[in-house]
Amino acid sequence: MGSFTELQLSFYFRTDVPTAVLATFSPLYQATTPSIQGPAPELPVFVPAPDDDWWEPDWKSLYPGQDHADPYASEPWRHEWAPWLAGSMSVSTVPAAALVWSQLKRWHFSCRSSFKTWPDEIFDAISWLGPFIDAYDNPVNPQPTLVGHMTYDSSARPYLLWCQDGRLSVENLNGPDDEWG
Repeated sequence: MGSFTELQLSFYFRTDVPTAVLATFSPLYQATTPSIQGPAPELPVFVPAPDDDWWEPDWKSLYPGQDHADPYASEPWRHEWAPWLAGSMSVSTVPAAALVWSQLKRWHFSCRSSFKTWPDEIFDAISWLGPFIDAYDNPVNPQPTLVGHMTYDSSARPYLLWCQDGRLSVENLNGPDDEWG
């Protein structure tokens, strides 16, 4: 049967997020009730990378010991992320994902999904998001911004996902004896 990692994310994209990155999330757009923020800007259309039907966020565990390489490692936003971030491999996770034009006139992304792999592999898969997350960096009082967490089936506590200076990091609240830590 295997173990699963549930991923929950909630963050604002930077105002200068590249069009190609925003396009990756555009299939997850959900319109909101019009209010003072005005209509959402038009989103770019996502076009999946050619010959990418083999890819999954946890692809490294699917090809252990093989010389399989990700041809889009330097451009991970070219993969089709939307169905994975809006889906669940576990029956115990009710999946959801949304890209919303917020009242702050900024794009906000949130998701709840699960994968049949370890938290470190999910962290490795999503760490490319760091430079595109608005982490409210403050040079006077630098502190990371909490952008999500992961919950592994056999761990008692979550793994917190932080963003600071354009980098994601993970904090394992389970201690040094955690089975994958």
